[in-house]
Amino acid sequence: MKDYIIRMQDERAKLETKWDKLIKYVGEHYDNLDGTEIYLMQQQIKCMEKYIMFLNARIDHAKLKEK
Repeated sequence: MKDYIIRMQDERAKLETKWDKLIKYVGEHYDNLDGTEIYLMQQQIKCMEKYIMFLNARIDHAKLKEK
């Protein structure tokens, strides 16, 4: 597999780890967070999900091109 595909996969894996940790943090500390913090973290989670979605699409496309 090409290096650039591996780099995208590594980037996705790191982002998924951060995304998972943020979701867990919000769930575990929800009662201690104020409304603004909750809103901002939820927005960050949504952005991370979109980023993961686009990385997945780029990886799939790159793999297809390499065939």
